[in-house]
This record gives sequence, structure tokens and C-alpha cells, in this order.
Amino acid sequence: MRVAIFSQFFPPEMEPSGFMFDSLSKYLSKIEQVSKIDVISGYPNFPKGKFIDRKWYSFFRTKRKKRIDLHNVYVFPSDNKSNIKRIVNYTSFLIFSFIRGAFLKAPDIVIATSPPIFAALSGLLVAKLKGSKFVLDIRDIWPESAVQMGNIKNKFIINLLEKLELFLYKNSDLITVATPGMVGIVKGKIKNSEISVEYIPCGVKIPVLEDKQFIENPFLEEDKSKFCVLYAGLHGHAQDLSTLLDAAHKLRKNKNIIFYLIGDGPDKQRLIEYANNLNLDNVMFLDPVPREKIRKYFQHTDCAIVPLRDLDVFKNVYPSKTFELMSYGVPSIVGVGGEIEKLINRSNSGLVVRPENHEDYAQAILKYATDHNLVSNIRTNAIKTAKLEFDYSVVNKNFFSLLVKILN
Repeated sequence: MRVAIFSQFFPPEMEPSGFMFDSLSKYLSKIEQVSKIDVISGYPNFPKGKFIDRKWYSFFRTKRKKRIDLHNVYVFPSDNKSNIKRIVNYTSFLIFSFIRGAFLKAPDIVIATSPPIFAALSGLLVAKLKGSKFVLDIRDIWPESAVQMGNIKNKFIINLLEKLELFLYKNSDLITVATPGMVGIVKGKIKNSEISVEYIPCGVKIPVLEDKQFIENPFLEEDKSKFCVLYAGLHGHAQDLSTLLDAAHKLRKNKNIIFYLIGDGPDKQRLIEYANNLNLDNVMFLDPVPREKIRKYFQHTDCAIVPLRDLDVFKNVYPSKTFELMSYGVPSIVGVGGEIEKLINRSNSGLVVRPENHEDYAQAILKYATDHNLVSNIRTNAIKTAKLEFDYSVVNKNFFSLLVKILN
């Protein structure tokens, strides 16, 4: 079996679908039936819109490791602050990934993940060209999510993208989706179709946890004795981090509580200005840190926030950060609603609050800060849930069984 994977984002870029398919490709490389894995991704530049290295000038680059060939292709870099740059970024990957894919030895299966939807289109075109089975992986319902976010407003473009969405669905041999709720949504769009739609979560690598007294505490010295609230991830419009800053403002008189926001994104500068306007001395903004260091924050933080805006489309997503926090036993506060709220409540592995409600966030933070039994129970349940439902070894095994099924 030869497998080709189209994922515009890939490590070292901090993007969930990239980590998911990095893990899947490594899993497949260890299976005897799989002879070769080709991964096509863009030159790393997300989220700052700056190339991590200068190798992009060659337009195409291939790194070989065992049975995996990682093909980087040129993309026009984008920091997601401009719709025009974002469109050019997606289109450049479509063009160059298709060119690279056209020169691959014919794979038995092509897997392409969306969004961005143009990456999926590139994968489908290569699958058609090579006579391969096509697996469409959907991490977010697109363009619906972009429309609700206000990123796309032109009705003609929306209509065009919706037709492309249906075209991709109807030309797939298998569709995998990120949450149970997405199964019904996609099936509703391809009525009376025999195409299989299967739930495959992003997954997480379960860490081997050491006693945190042996792990370096990365918080500033003056904050190590305080109750530390962590947000680590993209500072984008979808995350609505203003609500977290409003919660910090409400708790500002409690000098034992400190907020750390780690990461980058198109909304970061506005958030810094907003925090300054509120005169918040209990909020720290830090630049992105390597995964090894962010895990140290996970092991020493007292609670972590998983926020999203109050939009219908987000009710059907699992923010992948949730699973990583679970795997470290981090007490989390999830302000999303919908599918992830059901999971958190069912497993008692965190606290849920109403999206965009700073009062709820503040109360949940205080609850963690004062109820040590609650924290202990949630830590235990979170780790258990991560191991049972989201361990990469489980997720990848299920994914591979689906690939075997469509070939047979």
C-alpha cells in the first residue's frame, strides 16, 4: 500500500491537523503492508507568516526518513491578518502541491485534510490523475465556519466554495470528521450517498508523567507560588481572548491569581493594547515556545483555558488543545459549548462555561483555586479519558483499519 497525504500545515508549525498526520504517517511507516508514505505540505511559516528557514527558495524540497518522504512546496506566506494574503497562501499551496503530487509514483490512497479546502482539492485532483482512492479528512466544516466568522462575505464566493465543498464530498471514497456531531452534518449534505462518513478525532500523544518537582517550573520566579491560569495557542479572532482578559480584570484584586497568554496570531497586538487599556498587571503575554517547554507549563499550571467564540459552527468541533491538556491532567475550563461540552460533562474531565462570558470564566477559575478535591478528581478523569479515547495509538489504528476497508 502506498499512501500520499496532503496537509498544508505540518510540524514544526503548531497546527493540530499537522501533528495528527505527522503521527499517522509515522504509524503507517511501521506497518508491513504500507510500502511508502508521501507527505506534501507547505514550507513552514504559520502563524507568523515568516518562513522558518530559507530553503523555500528552491520551491520544492524532499526529506527522506525510512519509508516517509516529506515534500515541502512553496507557499506564499501569510499571517492571517489579510484575507487577500490568506487566499494567495491557500492558492499557492493548491498549485505547487498539485505539481509535486503529479510527479509522485501513483499512490493507492490519497488523504487530504481540510481546511484549507484548497489543500483537499489538490489531493482530489492528484487522486483523479493517478487513479487513487481518495480520503477527505474534515477538521472544520468549511466554508461555513469562515462565513460565520465573517471572513467571507461575498455571496458569489460563498456559493462557489459551497459547490466546491459538495464536489469534494461526492468524489470521496471515504470522509473522516473530527467530532461525532460532524458525521450527521456531512451526511446531511450528501443525501442518499453510499459514501462512508467516519469519526476520527485529532488525537494526542500520551506523555509519561513525572513528579512535577523534578520538572523545571517555567513560570517567572515571582509567580511560581501564585495560582497560574494558562492560555497557550493561537491568538486569533475565533478564540475571543478579550473575554479572558475581562475575566482577569474581574479577578485583578486577587493578587494570588496570574494569567499567562502564550502564543502568537493576528489578534495578539490588539489584545495587548486592550490589556493595557484595562491596566491589567495580572496578565503576561509571552511569545510562542517550543513544544518541550509548553509541556513544562502544562505540568506546572493550575488551570488552562480553551475558549472559542459563541458561534453555531463551533458547537460541532473538538478544540484539539483540550486533548493535550487532558493527557497532562490539566484542570481545564472550556468555553465552547456543543460537542466538547458533552464530552467534558460525560467524562467529568474539566469545567464548562458559556462562551464569551467572562463572569463564568472568573467563577470557574475561583472554583479551581479553592476546591482541591475537585482539582484532584478532574486530573484523574482527564488523564483516563485521554488514554481511552484520544491516544494516537488508538486513533491511528482506527484510521488505518478504514484505509484497509476502502481498498478491499
